[in-house]
Amino acid sequence: MRKVLLLGLTLLFISAVAFGQSRVITGTVISGEDNLPIPGASVLVKGTTVGVATDLDGKFSINVPSDKNVLVVSFVGLETQELTIGNQSIISVTLRPDMKSLQEVIVVGYGEMTKREVTGAIASVGSEDIKNLPVAGLDQAIQGRAAGVLVSSASGTPGGAISINVRGTASISASNEPLYVVDGMPIYSGNTSSIGRGGQTTNVLSQINPNDIESIEVLKDAASAAIYGSRGANGVVLITTKRGKAGKAQVDLSIYRGIQEPTNRVENVTGSQWRELMNESRINDGNAPIFTPQQVADAPDADWFGLIFQQGTIEDYNVSVRGGSENTQFFVSGGLFRNEGFIKGFDFTRYSTSLSVDHKFSEKVDLKSNLRIVNTRQDFRNNDNNIFGVFSAATLARPDFEPFLEDGSYNHAFSTLIAHPLALAQEVKNELNEYRLQPNIAVGYKIIPGLRFETSFRADIIYGRQDTYNPNTVRSGFATNGTGTQANNLYTTYLNENILSYSKTFGDDHYFDAILGQSYQRYIEETGFVTGINFPGPDFKYITSAAEVNSGSSFRTEYALLSYFGRANYRWRDKLLVSASLRTDGSSRFGEENRYGVFPAGSVGYILSEESFLKNSEVVSLLKGRVSYGVTGNQDGIDNFQALNLYSAGANYLASPGFEPSQLPNSRLSWEESSTLNFGLDMGFLNDRFQVSAEYFIQNTTNLLLNKPIPNTSGFTSITENIGSMRNNGLELSLSGNIINKGGFNWNSQFNISFIKNEVTALVDENTPINSLQSRAAVGQPLGAFFMIKSEGVDPETGDLRFVDLNGDGNITPDDRQYVGKPNPDFFGGFNNTFTYKGFDLNVFFQFTYGFDVINRTAQFNQNLGFSAWGMSELALQRWQQPGDITNIPRATALDPNRNNRVDSDRWLEDGSFLRLKNLSIGYTLPGNVLQSIGVRQFRIYAMAQNLITWTNYTGWDPELNSQPDANIARNYDFLTFPQAKTFTLGLNVGF
Repeated sequence: MRKVLLLGLTLLFISAVAFGQSRVITGTVISGEDNLPIPGASVLVKGTTVGVATDLDGKFSINVPSDKNVLVVSFVGLETQELTIGNQSIISVTLRPDMKSLQEVIVVGYGEMTKREVTGAIASVGSEDIKNLPVAGLDQAIQGRAAGVLVSSASGTPGGAISINVRGTASISASNEPLYVVDGMPIYSGNTSSIGRGGQTTNVLSQINPNDIESIEVLKDAASAAIYGSRGANGVVLITTKRGKAGKAQVDLSIYRGIQEPTNRVENVTGSQWRELMNESRINDGNAPIFTPQQVADAPDADWFGLIFQQGTIEDYNVSVRGGSENTQFFVSGGLFRNEGFIKGFDFTRYSTSLSVDHKFSEKVDLKSNLRIVNTRQDFRNNDNNIFGVFSAATLARPDFEPFLEDGSYNHAFSTLIAHPLALAQEVKNELNEYRLQPNIAVGYKIIPGLRFETSFRADIIYGRQDTYNPNTVRSGFATNGTGTQANNLYTTYLNENILSYSKTFGDDHYFDAILGQSYQRYIEETGFVTGINFPGPDFKYITSAAEVNSGSSFRTEYALLSYFGRANYRWRDKLLVSASLRTDGSSRFGEENRYGVFPAGSVGYILSEESFLKNSEVVSLLKGRVSYGVTGNQDGIDNFQALNLYSAGANYLASPGFEPSQLPNSRLSWEESSTLNFGLDMGFLNDRFQVSAEYFIQNTTNLLLNKPIPNTSGFTSITENIGSMRNNGLELSLSGNIINKGGFNWNSQFNISFIKNEVTALVDENTPINSLQSRAAVGQPLGAFFMIKSEGVDPETGDLRFVDLNGDGNITPDDRQYVGKPNPDFFGGFNNTFTYKGFDLNVFFQFTYGFDVINRTAQFNQNLGFSAWGMSELALQRWQQPGDITNIPRATALDPNRNNRVDSDRWLEDGSFLRLKNLSIGYTLPGNVLQSIGVRQFRIYAMAQNLITWTNYTGWDPELNSQPDANIARNYDFLTFPQAKTFTLGLNVGF
């Protein structure tokens, strides 16, 4: 007993001595990105198992044995640091981002993966790439930043439509836009304006505040997008918004304000020049001049553009609070964005708020929830593809009239075809006020380790009211003594999903995870409008003031989607990566014989750099090959009841109401189907300091929805069937690197370029193209190929255009048309450079698109040298005037016997290629010691210019325009289109 007691005392003494020889080290771990404390960081005594984790304030306290002198500090996504303690007892550690960005987590359909594990084609854009950009919507923010993703503004209208094509166009009659998924919710992204206003459409993506976005992933190949089945053929854009983080609450405030002007000015001729042109055209036609020399000299000179242009303004205010405990995290934000256009009568305002709360009830039960509420208000006028628009009227108005009468009222005498530009801007009312509600709640339950079940309920609800009024002070309201319309729209989407997920590691070599899910989505659209005429005066702008209500209508439609899906991933020794997915969609849109569609996909990747002969290479840090194949669908071309036999009201007999057949049934009607084979190669060099990613894909789309002619004896002329096919193939290349990192100076660069080729491979009849304006869908040609009469310039002797007589019959007729151009670019991309030195930063971003054509339909109108109803562009001054003149603009003539101004001539077809200095910014961030002294976490001030310089040969206002944004065939038509904006802003980011 005494020996046992003695042994125990001895061990206690030895332990006490050992404890006395250790020392206590305390400290704080902070992030080098935002100077915030890092909770949960690991602090380990090197060479031992002694370690602790930092608390919510990033603080730690650890006992270090006397014979140890190095701490290892680490956190996921940040570089691990080893620190020599020396004589220190208090240590502050700053962890910076890990250069191995291929380890970053990116969002995929129904889950997350590290970038290293991805075997499909996915482009990712982070919040740092898009923050502070002076744009209304996230779609504009990603322009030029993702390989294979072509983003084009259809118009410069504030809050106007944006077109996004992922790997080209793949449909003739259905949508070519991707599916947008926000925090797991596929959202409505169509046009919500029910009252026509020319070519303009709304952009509901501008209802998402870019400041609330954490990341944007674009699923480009079928292996990535097939998990969304019949809606994934055009790619999928996954938008993940910001959520709370455990740690001390942080407040972020961002502000910017700026001004706008058009990217370019195309001036019109003066009043005297216009009258000279009219006289010249009459003389060329063998007639006497219409204006005397004195009338030419004394002609008024209306500056129509000067009347409607103003200095546009743009401003954005955002505040957010983020934080929480280990069990509960929250994020709340509020924002105000306002853009008053540089053309009077156009503005866009957004009020937004977002709240997310994540709570862990226990080790088994957790909840994720968020709520987004947005109100947008858009004030606009008719424009784009409409002669009754503000910009349109200023472009076409004759300059040889005074804009106002002596009493100050509008002078409408200058035209009987168009309205007074300023009257349209100031007197017409067209307002769209919309509210969007997006609630989202998901409850998860951990059944056993590795097995989890989650059920979620989401909704996307848009309510809008649109009020228009054309008073009797503008031409469109003359005949009715004022016309007004009120429309109400409601778009509702509900979604319930139930997902079972499983993950497990087997030994040291095998990892497996899988999901199995069920989804039910229902979409309902309800619209209604009423129109009134005969108003008391221009100040009475609402429908309640109309003396007569002369028309009205209402509409309701809906569809539902019931889906089952699954995906499995397998990883062997961090070398072999295998993924497979399957989705089955049952849609109420499909015909009875094709009620369910099946969409499989699979992909394989191999990381060659994990092999022994490369694993320790100092040059090659990553070498990964990928191949994938999958099938996706496109159901957006099928109306909700298009497969059914429909009857419509309207028929009558002897003044009695009735109904009549309006549509033949097609029980086999189904989705368009795309199959994609994708090859990918990812490389990293010098510890991933330089990275290269290349993709080659072949996409074949079949079962295109086309109208097939049928005998008239059926009572109909056509029926929609799945008939045609199309092919897209292309090469995408992305490069990034930390070019210089020395002496406090850092230069990071990213470059991407995409080459995509499109071809129509089958139609209803191979020899019968589908025509739309001067564009075609024809077998063997790219979709939207321009089919026109080819011109060979102006004859120096006659001043008339020379046209190619293709069939050699001696006459220029529509039979002489040929394929002369295409709307699709040969290649496009972006080049971004960021330079930092101490607290200063400079960002230079170029966007480019090359090898596409634009029809300058505006030029056809304002270069019509002899039509007395329109104004004329200054380019008319370059016309042919006498024998020997070398020019590309023919002589002035009203009779135009040679048809120089013919609509089907490629005279109006121009190269739209451009290189644009898209963003240029310079900023300064206060250093850490100054921030600590003033009690601020972050403080940055900056200046930015957007669309600063555009290099192009296009003679119109801007090559990045399309007056028909919803058209698939007749694309790249610039007809009186609202020009893009050049923006200058000053901004401030402050964090507490």
